[in-house]
Amino acid sequence: MKIAIVACFFVDHRLEYIIQAMKEEGHDVQVLTSNFSHITKKKVEEKNKEYIYIDVKEYKKNMSFQRIYSHYEFAKKIYNELKKIKPDLIYATLPPNFLAKYIIKYKKEKQNIKVIFDIIDMWPETLPMGKVKKMLALPLKIWSNLRDKNLKKANYVVTECDLYQNRLKNKLPQNTKTIHLVGKYIGYENDIDNEIIQLSYLGSINNIIDIDLIINMLKELKQYKNLKLHIIGDGEKREQFIQRLEQNEIPYKYYGKVFDDEIKAKIFNKCQFGINVMKTSTCVGLSVKSIDYFKFGLPIINNIKEDTTKIVEKYNVGFNVNENNLQEITKEISEMKNEDFMQLKKNVCNMYKKEFEIDILKNKITDIMEELK
Repeated sequence: MKIAIVACFFVDHRLEYIIQAMKEEGHDVQVLTSNFSHITKKKVEEKNKEYIYIDVKEYKKNMSFQRIYSHYEFAKKIYNELKKIKPDLIYATLPPNFLAKYIIKYKKEKQNIKVIFDIIDMWPETLPMGKVKKMLALPLKIWSNLRDKNLKKANYVVTECDLYQNRLKNKLPQNTKTIHLVGKYIGYENDIDNEIIQLSYLGSINNIIDIDLIINMLKELKQYKNLKLHIIGDGEKREQFIQRLEQNEIPYKYYGKVFDDEIKAKIFNKCQFGINVMKTSTCVGLSVKSIDYFKFGLPIINNIKEDTTKIVEKYNVGFNVNENNLQEITKEISEMKNEDFMQLKKNVCNMYKKEFEIDILKNKITDIMEELK
């Protein structure tokens, strides 16, 4: 089968494993992606020779007309590229929502092809727009409809978490499956000093993390024990976050962006927990940072609902926290002994092998391809 993989932003590890699974099944796979990096806001310099890169307009701000136009341009050029490739199956990650419109347009013209949409995020639902969302209700509805009105026209829909399925349940086809982020388990070493609580924050420091809740939690913990926060990442709210830590005399070490797993492991091995806290308005069921914590054997302090809350409860791999139970949870953490922390880490290891191993993803993709034959 000739398969076109379409991914606007980047080919992440999850999608790489999906591509690998399809190739292992003997399919001819062609990847189409953008030549502009959403993360660096620059043209892609290191290119994969096997990919087709679509030239699009650059943009500087995440919330801008330029970004919307860039995504519209990508979707339209993909439509033209598909006419050249003539695939038997299209596997496209959403957003951008424009892709749903143009790929279904192509499907209608070539009625014998199959389409799989993979929802890796939800726009505009996850965008941190605050009160502006109410003012822009109509254009945002039009934007979401680009996706929603075309989902049932696909042969299959994959979602990155169960939360997306729950939010879109009346708009999805019967053939729908969740495929979580996955990765290779790296494990842990016991480098914990029980006299101090050490926590890590990993990832973007942006508008969707709940800085107030994080600071309040750290203040509560600090009452019981010595405390240190290890920060890996960057973002537009970094200075504000660090300023709040300093104002509250919370010890921290800032590492900047770290991509090397060995360096991450050395940092995480000192820590009892990773912080996985976002604003409650954010439509996320399973964050990239939580999978990163887990793959290093690190339990989490979490407030993300649906998928992550259920995993924490089912496997006992950390604590689900909110403003109401903050004092109770922090006191419980402060009273834990070294063997308690090590048991949580063992729980993470067992959970990861059941939920996030690469073979789980590959088996799901193989099942989907069998269903579509």
